Amino acid sequence: MQATREQVQALFERNTIADVIPSREVFEERLLSGKPFHIYLGIDPTAKQVHLGHIQNILLLEDLRRMGAKVTLLFGSFTGLIGDPTGKEKARSQLTRSQVREHMRSWKQQVSPVLNLSLLSNARINYNHRWFDKVSLEQFLGLLRETTAQQLLERDMFQKRLDSGKPLYAHEMMYPILQGYDSVAMGVDAELCGTDQTFNALMGRTMTRRYLDKEKFVLTMALIQADGVMMSKSAGTGVFVDVERGGNHRMFGAIMALPDGFIDPLFRGCTRIAMDAIAEMDFAGGVATRDAKLRLAREIVGMFWGVAAAKVAEADYITQFREKAVPDTAPTITVDDGAVLLDVVVAHTGMSRSEAKRKFAEGAVSFAGEKVTAIAFTVAKDGAEQVLRVGRKVFRVR
Repeated sequence: MQATREQVQALFERNTIADVIPSREVFEERLLSGKPFHIYLGIDPTAKQVHLGHIQNILLLEDLRRMGAKVTLLFGSFTGLIGDPTGKEKARSQLTRSQVREHMRSWKQQVSPVLNLSLLSNARINYNHRWFDKVSLEQFLGLLRETTAQQLLERDMFQKRLDSGKPLYAHEMMYPILQGYDSVAMGVDAELCGTDQTFNALMGRTMTRRYLDKEKFVLTMALIQADGVMMSKSAGTGVFVDVERGGNHRMFGAIMALPDGFIDPLFRGCTRIAMDAIAEMDFAGGVATRDAKLRLAREIVGMFWGVAAAKVAEADYITQFREKAVPDTAPTITVDDGAVLLDVVVAHTGMSRSEAKRKFAEGAVSFAGEKVTAIAFTVAKDGAEQVLRVGRKVFRVR
């Protein structure tokens, strides 16, 4: 299969690609040439969560796969032990190999609805421990000769650490070199990454020229953010993919809870609704914005759970949050009279005690129709079924 000019232009019409290095024009002609084209997206599985920012990038990877490109989702099974220092004010906690493997299993489950990884597709998963486990100390020293300490220290986040007197560890400075070598080991033609990864991707471009004598394109993707909030697995912010039972309801509610500023970037990056249809939508506020956000949630949830499950989640949301009724899908829990409500919340929501305490402080907890902010609050049962609300979660209490 060979890409068409219309397909290539459609990639850029969504305005999710921030930059192409060396240039968009050269990249387009390369795609249209009909020559084999291999592009990869690297992910360090430093956490289990996949958020919609990741999904934006993976959807573009799927677009390129459908256009005939060979695509690779590379898991940092080795570099994930270190963790990318980009944007971090301190070194990441060291992960074990078993933790990284567990995170990778979770990632594969979450991205499979949007990236065709079947044996007959031209998409594959790879793992960078496959080559780094074989790199000798002598070879590693050769990689270090590809850059200087001055070049590494040009990174803003490294400078911020030094200026603030915070530790900057040697293994963190090696990270861009390791990521750069991924491109060489796979012999790729291009790398897809967020704008925050540009430095690392360019390191790979330099190494590809040096070791393979070939061009490597870098496609940087705009980060999904609005109103001071950014999709981040490290910070735990944004909307996360949820493939567990009831995840369609939780994801739908999480999208509806986002600030309105997320509507446009999520329509462009995380759906494949035609751009002219998106342009006709009104995000200026009021009923039109509400309806647009409902459609957004329906589209995204549908990608992961199917159209029917998305419609069920929408009906549940409308019932629960417009009519303030208890949805039929709300689970029933048994609580003893006099139980501490904080303990009940921790036991049935999966939250940590600190997370649950924040919900109380935020006024996001109510019992029997009354807001509860006191963490020492105890349950007083009157014999009738009562309702516990914790943020978007609702429980029938008996």
